[in-house]
Amino acid sequence: MKDVAKAAHVATSTVSRALNRPGRTNPLTAEHVFRVAREMGYISEDDARCHRSAPLTKRFGVVIDMGNTALISALKASATESGYQLIFLDANSPLGELGTSCQTFLKHVDGFLIDSEKTKVELNAFVEHHPLVWLNRETSKYDVVIPDVKQSISEIITFLRSQPDSRFTVMHAEGQSWVTDECMDTVSKLSKKYKLDMQVINGVTNSVNSGYKVLRHWERRALSNVLVFGNLAAVGFIRALREKDPSALQSVAILGVGEPQNGLLALPTLSTLEIPQETIARVAVKRLLEKIHDPNPGAKHAIQKIPMRLIRRESTRIWRQH
Repeated sequence: MKDVAKAAHVATSTVSRALNRPGRTNPLTAEHVFRVAREMGYISEDDARCHRSAPLTKRFGVVIDMGNTALISALKASATESGYQLIFLDANSPLGELGTSCQTFLKHVDGFLIDSEKTKVELNAFVEHHPLVWLNRETSKYDVVIPDVKQSISEIITFLRSQPDSRFTVMHAEGQSWVTDECMDTVSKLSKKYKLDMQVINGVTNSVNSGYKVLRHWERRALSNVLVFGNLAAVGFIRALREKDPSALQSVAILGVGEPQNGLLALPTLSTLEIPQETIARVAVKRLLEKIHDPNPGAKHAIQKIPMRLIRRESTRIWRQH
């Protein structure tokens, strides 16, 4: 038991309760002990399977920015279809508070879905030994479900390269989300590779008002194409440009990254690189359920990249000229 306790990073008494006194230990902690003991050869696979009779809570913990309503809605729908409820924890809480909340709910959830800018090392310390899936980082050490950023941004860069003017302006807010930061990094690298003239306007949050106000900064570039991370900001920018110089909308391409339906609020309608929230949620919930029910602790962690769909609308009408 001491060997198992050491390998599992728990007390010897915890190992004893998990192996000999079913029901007296947190089900997830007991599952972790059984997996370690099985991996070390102390119990058989049949014994480990018998342990699965421990009751599940039928709840997931979700660490997420509560402003990410699209992903929250998609996760709720996918979890409900699987017979699960969600307990949400605000990813913007201070790390100490977030860690305390995670630990409080350990006994009340079967696993965690994490979409937080807190580092994986910091958060993993609080949910160690519990099934979890990350939704916002690429790492071989954990199970991950993320958008395929590089493939999708490459398509946008290909379009920008086809334009007569090599200049374009990127509007974003640094640290707003993992997807935004990852997209920015990819755009920057590909722009340098293909010698595109990129200007960055930082501090543009995903709101109509923020996009509306940024027009005067963009005007200094004299009609450069525009890529906006956040469709609501792109809608605000289009409205401001239409009020000041409607003819400019005929000669520049404007693309947004975000929720496609928000792009319909603009006139002209906004071409959008869609963040596939519904697919991400569905795949993440499925993967977490597999981890909860899979007795094999040696299975490799999976990185699943979900394609981002480019929806072409009126704001890139000049696209059709090439």
